Amino acid sequence: MPLRRRVVILFLIACSVSLLGYSGFRAYSLSFTHDESLSYDILTGNLFWKSTANHHPLNTKLMGVTSRWLGSREWELRLPNVLAHALYLGFGLVILAGARNVSSMLLGFVVLNLNPFLLDFFGLARGYGLASGLSMAALFFLYEAWRRPELQRVAVLLLLSLTCASLADLSNFTWLNLHLAVFAAGMLALLLDRERFALKLDRARLAVAAVLSLANFWFVYRLVLRIWSLKTGGELYGRGKSGFLIDTLGSMVDSYLYTQSYSESIRQGVRLLLVAGFFIAIGVISYSTWKNLRITFSTILLLMLILAIAVPVLEHHILGVEYPLERLTLYYMPLLGLLTMTVVDKILSKPPRALRVIGQACCTALLVAMVLHFSRTANLHSTLTWSYDADTKSAVLDLERYFDTTGTNKINVGNNGNFEPAINFYRKTRFFTWLNPATRDRLLQQDNDAVICYPEDLPNRDNYTALKRYPGGTVLYRVAKKTVDFQLHQPDHY
Repeated sequence: MPLRRRVVILFLIACSVSLLGYSGFRAYSLSFTHDESLSYDILTGNLFWKSTANHHPLNTKLMGVTSRWLGSREWELRLPNVLAHALYLGFGLVILAGARNVSSMLLGFVVLNLNPFLLDFFGLARGYGLASGLSMAALFFLYEAWRRPELQRVAVLLLLSLTCASLADLSNFTWLNLHLAVFAAGMLALLLDRERFALKLDRARLAVAAVLSLANFWFVYRLVLRIWSLKTGGELYGRGKSGFLIDTLGSMVDSYLYTQSYSESIRQGVRLLLVAGFFIAIGVISYSTWKNLRITFSTILLLMLILAIAVPVLEHHILGVEYPLERLTLYYMPLLGLLTMTVVDKILSKPPRALRVIGQACCTALLVAMVLHFSRTANLHSTLTWSYDADTKSAVLDLERYFDTTGTNKINVGNNGNFEPAINFYRKTRFFTWLNPATRDRLLQQDNDAVICYPEDLPNRDNYTALKRYPGGTVLYRVAKKTVDFQLHQPDHY
């Protein structure tokens, strides 16, 4: 292995370790969020949330395991997602190491791993991080199956790939869109002679294909029934109705930009870059396949991306399912990162000198831009989706500082309704027996001792004293108890 390549791989390993540490520290330090707290509610017996879209089955199950064996602090409940990040980084790095060009390896790594929105979910107890890590594992086993000629090894690798894809579905049902693409690619790896563009239809391969197909059909059928029940129950809300480009692609770009104050021209430029990159990938891979008369893994990745785009479009037009938005689009990230690497690798491998110089310059510009963007968005305080919960933990813990918690009277805390699940999470896990359960309708109750909310939530703050203001805008207020003048309410005596 050339020295330069070895140095780059070691550098990427060091970057991967740093990113894993970043997710691990965030899992330890970030306040528990609204949706995480609702999932914890399922563990403590509130089965209402188990019938909603908030219930990500595998994530909830693993939260239960870590809670029983380790405890119920934030990092313990989030540990499965941190481990999923290790899967994502490790399997992704192994695939990237197969690149022929160092620049394509670096760019692929940055696209895969420096998405600040994706990184949020590797430090949270939600299903999205688990699904992303398992998806990368599924793609790795598919990649290995594509490289192996032996039927026995291919069958085992495809079984592992589809198992990981199924577990990703159980982490979040939206990943079924990627699962279908993985299954289709697996069948191609099993039945297609990639050297001669011919099918291999011997009995053994057909038997393996039949077994895998039946197992996947049974699993997908059961999963679709569950998804359909959520749809009919009105649980698949917060999605797009305008179209794939506007809703799905637009929200992917907006969530990646992570509330940064970039101009609208930059936002439009990123959208156009993604669309242009998609058509460049089609052109480059089609030309390479035609010229070499050979199907490579980059062709499979492109076909998977096309299918993963087509599935939600068909679901919308046939079943009326709305388009995925924001965190529901994260299943595209492994495909985009790996496809970027393979396409750039083809462009930079033995092209004309002028094209190589242009390609190298574009790679460098993209690398610098994405690294700078990540440096602006990396933080140890909040997440994008649940930014309002950044200070909920601090506010609840500060109640002990400002109020007497040793008496017989319990403290009532009013709150902005969004904070209710996290307040109750800390009340349960920190065993705050002196604190009454928070509810979503207590904000203006007269018997409140404290209120956790934003200033604009209180129409009149005459009876409220701000005890502490937090960086995210949340304020902890003390409520002045109204005294009653009994003389004014005495009945008249005649």
